[in-house]
Amino acid sequence: MVLGGGNWPWIFWQNAVLTPVMLVLVAVAMPRRPIDRELFRRTDWVGIVYAGLGFGLIYAAIDQGNRLDWFNSGTICGLLLAGGLLVIAFFAHEARTQYPLLHPSILVRPNVGGPALLISIYGFGGLATGYVLPDYLTRIQGLRDLQIGDVLNWIALPQFVLVPLIALLLRWIDARLMLVVGFATIAVGAWMDTGLTHDWAGGDFLPSQCVEAVGLAFAITALVTYAVANIVPAQAAAIATMIQIARLMGAEIGNGITQTFVRVREQTYSNLIGLHVQSGASAVVNAATQLAEPFGTRPTGIGNPTVQGLGLLGMLIQREAYVLAYIDAFWLIAWVSLAGLLLILLLPQPPPNPLTPPRIDLSPAASR
Repeated sequence: MVLGGGNWPWIFWQNAVLTPVMLVLVAVAMPRRPIDRELFRRTDWVGIVYAGLGFGLIYAAIDQGNRLDWFNSGTICGLLLAGGLLVIAFFAHEARTQYPLLHPSILVRPNVGGPALLISIYGFGGLATGYVLPDYLTRIQGLRDLQIGDVLNWIALPQFVLVPLIALLLRWIDARLMLVVGFATIAVGAWMDTGLTHDWAGGDFLPSQCVEAVGLAFAITALVTYAVANIVPAQAAAIATMIQIARLMGAEIGNGITQTFVRVREQTYSNLIGLHVQSGASAVVNAATQLAEPFGTRPTGIGNPTVQGLGLLGMLIQREAYVLAYIDAFWLIAWVSLAGLLLILLLPQPPPNPLTPPRIDLSPAASR
C-alpha cells in the first residue's frame, strides 16, 4: 500500500519530524539546574513499581475485557485482581513512606482530583469520533482505513487553528467557563449523530464533526491550562503523575465500556427485531423471495437461492441492529459529557501560580 508517495511505515516516522522541535523547546524553556542526586536517591522506587505493575495489569484487563467477555474470563479476573491488589498496596505504601510519589491526600483536593476526572470524561467524549464513527463506517459502509481517515480529517484539522486561539482567550476568560463550553459542545456534537441511519456516509457526519472539533479543542486547552495553574513546584511530579494516569486509564475505560455497550446493544436489538421476523409470515416470505431472486439467476451449484436470500435478510437485520446500537452509543457519550458539567461546578478558582501568566483584567476599575 502506498501513502503519499511512500510506504505505510512512514506513518511511524512522522514523530521524527516533531521530536527535534520538542527538544529545542525543552532546551529553551526548562531551567538549567544541577543534577539533584539526593532527590534521585530518595525517589519512591517501590511506589513506582507497585503503580506501574498495578495500573498496567488493570489497563490490560480493560483493553481485552470486551474480547474475552469480562468476568466470564479467568484471564480478565486474574488481571483485575492482581492489578487491584498492587494498586491498593501502592496507596498503602504512599500513605506511610516519607517521600511519597503520590500522596493520597492530593486525590481529595477539588482543584487536583477534579481535573483528573474531567480528563477521563474528556477521553470518553472523544470516543464519538475515535471509536463509534470509525466502527460504523467500517461495519456498515464498508470503508477502508484510508477512506475513514479522509472522513475524520474534519475532526482534527480545525483544532490546529482553534487551540492557539483558545489558549489566547484563556488570558481573559476563566478556564472553567471554557470547560463548560467545551463539554457542552462535545455533547451537542454527539447528539447530532443520534439521527444516524444506515444511509449516512462521510459527508453526513461533517456538521457533527465540526461541532465536535470545537468542543474537543475548547475542553482540552482549558483542562490543560487549569491543571497547570494548580501545580506548585513541590507537588508537580505527583500531580502530573495522577493526571497522566487519569488520561490513560480514563480513555481506556471509556473505550472498553463503549465497545461492550455497542456489542450488548446490538445483540439486544437483533433479538428484538428478530422477534418480528416470524417463519412463514407473508411479509417475511415476500422479503426472502425478493432477496433470493438475484441468486436464482446465477449458475447452479452455488447454493440454494432461498437459503441465501434468508441469509441476506439476517444480515440486514444485523445491520439495523448495529445502527440502533451506534445511536445509543452516541446518546451515552452525550450524557457522560453533560455529566462533566456538574463536576465543573465544583472546581474552585485556581490559585496564583508562577507557571501560568496572570489573567489580564479588562474591567473599567482596572483601567482607572
